[in-house]
Amino acid sequence: MKQIKLLAGLELCNLFGLNVIRHTKDPEYKKKVKIFAVIMAVLLAMVLSYIVALCAGLAMLGAADVIPAYLIAISVFFVIFFDIFKVGGVIFRNKGYDIMTAFPVSDGAVVASRFLRLYAESLIATALITLPGLGVYAVTEHPPVLFWLLSVVVTVTIPLLPLSVAVFVGAIITGAAARMKNKAMAEAAFSLILVVGVLGFSTRLSGASDEFSLEMLKEISSLATSALEKIYPPAVIIGNAMVEGNAGACLLFAAVSLAAVVFVIWIVTMNFHAVCRRLYATAAKHDYTIGKMQVTSVRKALVCREARRYFASGPYVSNTIIGPALGAVAAVAMIFVDLEQAASQFPVAVNIPAAAPCLIAAVMSMMNAVCISVSMEGKEWWIVKSLPLTAKMILDGKVLFNLLLIAPFYAVAEISLFIAFKPSVTETVWMILVPFLLIVFSCLFGLMFNLLFPKLDWENETVAVKQSIASFLGGIGGVVVAIIFAFPLLLLPEAYYHGICFSETLLLAGAILLVYRKNIGMNLETI
Repeated sequence: MKQIKLLAGLELCNLFGLNVIRHTKDPEYKKKVKIFAVIMAVLLAMVLSYIVALCAGLAMLGAADVIPAYLIAISVFFVIFFDIFKVGGVIFRNKGYDIMTAFPVSDGAVVASRFLRLYAESLIATALITLPGLGVYAVTEHPPVLFWLLSVVVTVTIPLLPLSVAVFVGAIITGAAARMKNKAMAEAAFSLILVVGVLGFSTRLSGASDEFSLEMLKEISSLATSALEKIYPPAVIIGNAMVEGNAGACLLFAAVSLAAVVFVIWIVTMNFHAVCRRLYATAAKHDYTIGKMQVTSVRKALVCREARRYFASGPYVSNTIIGPALGAVAAVAMIFVDLEQAASQFPVAVNIPAAAPCLIAAVMSMMNAVCISVSMEGKEWWIVKSLPLTAKMILDGKVLFNLLLIAPFYAVAEISLFIAFKPSVTETVWMILVPFLLIVFSCLFGLMFNLLFPKLDWENETVAVKQSIASFLGGIGGVVVAIIFAFPLLLLPEAYYHGICFSETLLLAGAILLVYRKNIGMNLETI
């Protein structure tokens, strides 16, 4: 226990970079942190407003009893989604592994301390989700004191079970990938299969529901409970226990969650060294011979360099390939969707074929590779800066590689949309041009944030991929813009379709030019 306490303190002392923020004397870094804090505050306010509005809406519809269950389910999905792809990089990280093995500490203490770091991050997110919603429930229902005591117990234990699942699945993916020759591609493939499988399973669960009607508002509570029972049954059980004041069920849930944590930590500990040895072992051949020498262009050389760096990192690949892959899958699914029935589910008239390309582009823009391409250089960034190349050449190579990476998925998506919607010649032009410009803009937009907020001092690749300012702002910026551009196409009459597409094309072209000129005008020596 003493070892776990000491190692956990080392893990948590710089959580979210707070220790660096406290002690840094770099005014430029402090300025960037303040800007990020303001942006995060705005986004957090938007998320909290959404949660409060959702809970208030359920209360107004007479379904206040399902508010705790909904909050639990949202928290669980958030924890699993954000943790499952970074488990391998946190639990089995390479940085300091040789030093750690030389220390007189047990493997269990190392694994438990790193688990506690993941738990602390998840607990903060869970509290931000549950507390505002429970506040709405308290205002509308006036629950007894016991409800608040159970709320504390449940909030503290909510992340344990999904985090245990995420660690277990992530460890399996990392362990399986460690046995492969190309570990990064194997990890990416396993992660992609997992995501597509989960989405397919959830779609089958939700696809059995009947069409929505106003008469269903009278039974909104039972409908909401039924939906949650299909997706995550423990949320309904624990939510009902909180509402009914069933302390025994809540304590049993906490005990089961703790047991799951102990079991997962034990399993991971038993295989910790074996996975690390395979994961970071390298094979070297000493029979190198100089073959044919070739001369290539600077652009091609830079793109190839980006490709080698990209496919050498499992977290890099698995976290950035998900968006393009899901976009292609969603486009293929459009072929089999009854568009008239889907449009009838909206309270107003909508034009799904017009907005679909922008929405597909939004998915493909999610967490694009270029928004962390500078950060992934790490401590080797000085090599890039020392090359006799202009900023334009270096940054063009990063953007071009990301576009080439998305290109196959984009082609599959476009062909699928053509089959599904059968557009005219003019509509085909807009269907190709608008999403393409959105994807280009998302790449340049993400690169801009990475140049403004580079994370080069990371100890673990997962920090740069999932826990940096650039990965967050650059990863969602293009998505937000694409969704905004989709709304007029979705809601306005079809007669305005060509005018809207023409206007959006001009706006995107201008925005791309401005952001591109800003990027290439940056002095890389100052980064």
